[in-house]
Amino acid sequence: MKKILISLLLCFSLPLMASDFEKEQRWKDQIADFLIDGEPLMLEVDGHEIFAIYTEADENPKKRGMIVIHGIGAHPDWSQVVQPVRVEMTQYGWDTLSIQMPVLANGVDGHQYRPIFKEVAPRIEAGILALQENGIKEIVLVSHSMGSAMSTYYIANNPNTVISNFVAIGLSDASLVGKVQLPMLDLYGSEDLPSVLNTVKAREKAANSANNKYYKQVVVPGAGHFFEGKNEILIDEINAWLK
Repeated sequence: MKKILISLLLCFSLPLMASDFEKEQRWKDQIADFLIDGEPLMLEVDGHEIFAIYTEADENPKKRGMIVIHGIGAHPDWSQVVQPVRVEMTQYGWDTLSIQMPVLANGVDGHQYRPIFKEVAPRIEAGILALQENGIKEIVLVSHSMGSAMSTYYIANNPNTVISNFVAIGLSDASLVGKVQLPMLDLYGSEDLPSVLNTVKAREKAANSANNKYYKQVVVPGAGHFFEGKNEILIDEINAWLK
């Protein structure tokens, strides 16, 4: 009985990891009313309203949609990688939906995000539904940094997802790449973070071991983790691969 009681006390003493919804609200308050491209869209997820940005293509005859996932501690209109992708890809016939992912307090180590990965799937599924309600037929997923780890986790654990193609930008975690059976573009910069560069071979090996014939790894010369000054190349690589 004592052992059981101690175990229960330990369980209740551990913090329950969950997204910082107050921080998410602050991001929304700072962004929603000042958008130049796109419109705010609230997704209903497990009793919470999750902020997203919907940007329509001028022309979208193929009814294609792109879900965009940001990196650690960021938001759906992050100026690096996320905003360029969600805005510029509309010129190539894609409606884009950039979704707020779970966030933790500032300064939290990336490894501490793992417990809240369980919150990712409902948000992506809500995004899929929103796109489908707007008549979208084909849906792809484009992610950056921690968002790529979250997206890999989602795809690995949801093999029947309607997502047709997956672009992972600046992915460092190779552990679940072998469980991704979708066409996957693994895109990174030659000057990327050490955590990304150190797992290049491991990611490729995992995909090859899983016999994913539609996995492709592309390095952008001179690009850092946030593709500063390389947005045009970033968009070109994504667009070329999705054609």
